[in-house]
Amino acid sequence: MMSPRRMFLIHEQGVFLEYLLWLIMGSLLGNTLFASVSTSQPLQAAKTPFTLMLGFLLGLLSSSCCALQLLLGLLGVGCAGFSTMFGPIRPAMLAMTTYFQVSMWHQYQGDRFWIYLASSVTTLVMCFTPEIIAVYNRTRGEVRALKAVGSVDIRVPSMGCEACVMAIRRASTNLPHVAGMVPNVSQGQIAFLTDIRRSHSQYNALSKTLLEAVRAAGFQDAELLGSVPHPNTKSDQAVFTAAGWQSRWIASITLGMLSSSCCLLQLLLNGLAMLDLFHMGCAGFNTVLGPLRTELRILSCFWLTLIWVHSLKTKARLKPVLASTVVTLVLMFLPELLLTFGGDSYTVFDDDGGDLLTQVKLDIVGMGCEACQVQVKSLIEGFRGVVSSNVDYETGKALIHVAEDVTLDMAGITAELAREGYVIG
Repeated sequence: MMSPRRMFLIHEQGVFLEYLLWLIMGSLLGNTLFASVSTSQPLQAAKTPFTLMLGFLLGLLSSSCCALQLLLGLLGVGCAGFSTMFGPIRPAMLAMTTYFQVSMWHQYQGDRFWIYLASSVTTLVMCFTPEIIAVYNRTRGEVRALKAVGSVDIRVPSMGCEACVMAIRRASTNLPHVAGMVPNVSQGQIAFLTDIRRSHSQYNALSKTLLEAVRAAGFQDAELLGSVPHPNTKSDQAVFTAAGWQSRWIASITLGMLSSSCCLLQLLLNGLAMLDLFHMGCAGFNTVLGPLRTELRILSCFWLTLIWVHSLKTKARLKPVLASTVVTLVLMFLPELLLTFGGDSYTVFDDDGGDLLTQVKLDIVGMGCEACQVQVKSLIEGFRGVVSSNVDYETGKALIHVAEDVTLDMAGITAELAREGYVIG
C-alpha cells in the first residue's frame, strides 16, 4: 500500500499554518529576501507587461504548475510530477506571491489601474487553480452520484494532483452506467460510482472499460482494485457527500471573504502591524471589491440557499450546513460588526454640564475600509489624553476628544499613522 501523498491544498492540515509562518518570515526579511521582488523598478512603476508576466509566473509556481498539468491532460499525457516537485514549497511560494501583491498595491500611484487589477486577478486565479479544480472535482455530478448503488475502485499511483483527477474525469464522464467518481489523490485511488444493480457481468465489463479509459488518459500504471455492488445506496452517498464538504467549506469561506471586501485579510495585516512584523496600512481590498459588495453578498446568499435546499432534499446532516452558514455570514458582515463593536465614543462633562474635552479635527489619507477605520481609531486612542475619537474612512475625517488639561502629541500621532501607511492631510 502506497504511503499517503500530500497535496498541499490551502485547506489541508498544516498548510495554512506553514503559509502564515513563511509570510511572517518573509515580512521580517522583506528588505533582503524579497527586495528584488518588491522594490525593483519595473515592479515599482508597473507600467509595462512585466508586472502581469511576473504575477502570472508567481501564480503558476504557487499552484505547483497546475495549469501546465491541465494542458498536458488535454493532450492525453499523464501526470508530469509538478505537484511532487513543487508541492513542498507551495506554502513558501504563496507567501512570496502575497508579499509581492501587497507591495505592488502599496506602491500604487493611481495610474494604470487595469494593469494592477489584471495582474492581481491573474495571480489569484493561478495561485488557487488547484483549489478551484478541487471544488469542481468534488461537486460536479453530485446529483447523478446519489443514484449510485455500487463502485469500481481503480488504483492510479501516478495521479499526483487535482488536474490529473480532472483528466480522468474527462475520460470517464460519458461512459454508460458511471454515476460519478470519488477521488482520493493522497492514496492514489478513485472510486467510480455506478448505477448497475447486482450484475457481475456488467460490473466486469464496466471495470474493463474504465481501466482502459484511465490508461488512455495517460495513466498507464492504473490497475483494478475491485468492483463492489451495494444494495443500499446510503454508504456511497455518504462517502460522496463527505468528499464534497471540504469544497463547500472553501466556497463558503471564499464567498464570505469576498462579500466583506476581504475585511479579514486587512485585519490580519493590521495584526501583523500590531506585532511590529509588517506595516503597510490599507491594502486596497475595498477599493477593488467595495463597489461589488452588494452583488457579492447576493451571490453568497444564493450559494447558501442552494446548500440548504440540497441538504434538505438529500436529508444530509444539518450541523455542518449550519456551521458553514454561520461562518459565511460572520465573514460577510464583518465590516458591520467592526463598526458596531469597534468601540463607543463618549464625552466627559463637569458637574455643571460643561464639556471638559477639547476637540481636534484631522483629515487622514489612506483609509480604505472599516478595518482601516478601526485601526486608525485604535492608534489614536492609544495616546495620552485622548478620551475618545470618531473616525470615518469614507470621508477621511477624524474627530479626537482630548482631556482639557493635556497637550495632544500630534507629532507622535502623525509618526505612528505614517508608520502604518496613513497620512494626515
